[in-house]
Amino acid sequence: MKKIILALAVLLGISSCKIERDLSIVVQEMMNIENGLLVNDLGVRYSISDMSMASEILKQQRVFITGTAVQSDVAGYDYSLKPYEWYSVSVQECATMSSAEDPDETWGTSPVELTHVWFQSGYINALVTVSFDSEEEYDGEVNMVFDDTRSSDSHLYFILKNKQEGKTWEDEDLTADKVAFGGQFYSFPYTQCYDQAFKGEQAVTIEWEWFKPGPYEGELPYRTVTDKQGNYTITVK
Repeated sequence: MKKIILALAVLLGISSCKIERDLSIVVQEMMNIENGLLVNDLGVRYSISDMSMASEILKQQRVFITGTAVQSDVAGYDYSLKPYEWYSVSVQECATMSSAEDPDETWGTSPVELTHVWFQSGYINALVTVSFDSEEEYDGEVNMVFDDTRSSDSHLYFILKNKQEGKTWEDEDLTADKVAFGGQFYSFPYTQCYDQAFKGEQAVTIEWEWFKPGPYEGELPYRTVTDKQGNYTITVK
């Protein structure tokens, strides 16, 4: 009887290890490419199981990726990831408000929408939306501007700015049927914006300008933009 119980215990132990290793998890996060590996902001390392996607992904600096992963039994990897979708992420240092004599001239006044935002490991991660002429490619630059004139270590103020070239919302010949909207992922390192000795709760305010909601017919009744604001509280450890 003892041998049977021992045998069952061994079998169950092996089985449970196999189940744990093969259990898939959903991945949806920002990752850096480091030495041919995908590494998230917490240091977890992923290999890419789909080699047809791996060559393009590993050429990037940082990506937002979705997929499923299983625990890897290969040394040097924590998980093996099968991507569903991935997007290149633009990494930009935060600009500083006081460094420009005319902030609007330097960083633009075109509308930009902060669609999603989250904070992790010293980054402001954001998905932003811009508008542009559907007959042209978007030609512009999005910046996260640190307002050092209003900020303190415990409350940081940022303004999302969009400097857009070509036809924009200000052009009278850009009618509603020619407007397109597009999104882009950004990561803004922001730890240089406060004293690194600071620990505790930190308030973060992000402001931006976007179109007023309205009927998108004929001309552009939403050409006037409105201020928007997001307020967040994070913990600095």
